[in-house]
Amino acid sequence: ELEEGSNLLLQAYEISTRARGPEHEGTLLNGSNLAETYRRMGKLDEAWTLGKEIVDRMNQHLGPTHRYTLSATCMTANVLMDQKLPERAEPILRDGLARAITAFGTSHSLATKYRRDLAKCLDALGKSEEAQQLRDQIAK
Repeated sequence: ELEEGSNLLLQAYEISTRARGPEHEGTLLNGSNLAETYRRMGKLDEAWTLGKEIVDRMNQHLGPTHRYTLSATCMTANVLMDQKLPERAEPILRDGLARAITAFGTSHSLATKYRRDLAKCLDALGKSEEAQQLRDQIAK
């Protein structure tokens, strides 16, 4: 099921890249969706490589506080978490949370997602007290 979906997403990404260009918002979103699908399939190297490339292009062409950029950035941090690299994910999640709050406010769904994911990351790093503080912010 995911394999078939990833093939369709790959086709959509390739077609969009040719038709609209690699910097087009739709192309970037297709690439991000494909990277997330790779992550869900356990293809973490492919997810990281494509996800990082997409995030770099999104930052350049959409801006660092665009909702697609923030979502894709969170996904790449989660790839690192899946790879058991919370020390690399932590700064990405902290930066993403700050950008989400600046762009959309503290109660926006992206800020909440970043808080949840950062709390999981902090738990993995043994920073349980700070993780609980983030969870408490979500509960308010």
